[in-house]
Amino acid sequence: MSKFILEHARIPIIGKGQAIGSNIHVQSVTSLFMLLFEIAIQEKPEDNSIWGSEAYYLVEEGEHCWGDVAHSIGRIAADEKFLDSEPKTIALEMDSAQELAGFEATSWAYNMRCRASRARSLGWQPVGISLEEELPGIVEEEYKRLHGVSSG
Repeated sequence: MSKFILEHARIPIIGKGQAIGSNIHVQSVTSLFMLLFEIAIQEKPEDNSIWGSEAYYLVEEGEHCWGDVAHSIGRIAADEKFLDSEPKTIALEMDSAQELAGFEATSWAYNMRCRASRARSLGWQPVGISLEEELPGIVEEEYKRLHGVSSG
């Protein structure tokens, strides 16, 4: 989405822009794997309440509305002077969004919600930073990538 906004200077809104997705940070996924490894070392492998057909764990740390995320990215891009001004919205149908931004644009229109209740029942808690904290870095890295600026 950052790439689209930076390239087109428009905020893409598919439908009403109200699709909801779960926030998932890679550090939180890693922390769940580490917890499961620790349990695997300590527990009996035949404990099917944790393993076997029940071994399906989700990770989430809140939710976001894709329309709100798009507007946040537009504000960040303007505030950081990656764009000349805050971009205006552009209403897109699913087909045109996919044509302009690739397959990943379909996620901007779908509700993708989950709860990490099984992971939390093992004592897992999210450790990644929030989406709001992460967005400025995502936008900056995309801007650097698009303009051939080294991140190091």
